[in-house]
Amino acid sequence: MPILKLLKDGADPNTLISSGGSLFHLCARYDNVFVAEILIERGVNVNRQDEDLWTALHVACACDNPDLVLLLMVVSI
Repeated sequence: MPILKLLKDGADPNTLISSGGSLFHLCARYDNVFVAEILIERGVNVNRQDEDLWTALHVACACDNPDLVLLLMVVSI
């Protein structure tokens, strides 16, 4: 995965993408728990809002991705 190589090479896990969200928002949209866990380990801001003021939790709920919702709930405890 290209994102894993970028992170290994020192990329900022809080990097914004062209849609105004973050890499973590993409994980929430596509239910990619594996990369989401790596981003969390690298210090990603799980509460960052996109340009519509949505967090990754909003995105995961809207996209019906329960695995990501559960991960975010556990991380928030």
